[in-house]
Amino acid sequence: MEAAAISVVLWCCGTPLAWAWNGVKKQCLYCIKYKENAEAFESEATEFLEKVQRLEDGVQTSGSRSIKEKLQKQLE
Repeated sequence: MEAAAISVVLWCCGTPLAWAWNGVKKQCLYCIKYKENAEAFESEATEFLEKVQRLEDGVQTSGSRSIKEKLQKQLE
């Protein structure tokens, strides 16, 4: 009798439970994927900012050299 009751409950509630679980599973996977994407973006953004900083440093260094050279030529 219990087996019949369980099968009736599963038959009646199986689809709604599966539907509810699919929604929960989808949201959990979305959160996990969102976190992975956010971490990847942060890593790439940090790398990009480091490249920009190196470029700025390079421009300032080359600019200061050319200015120093011009000043020395004018002073001579």
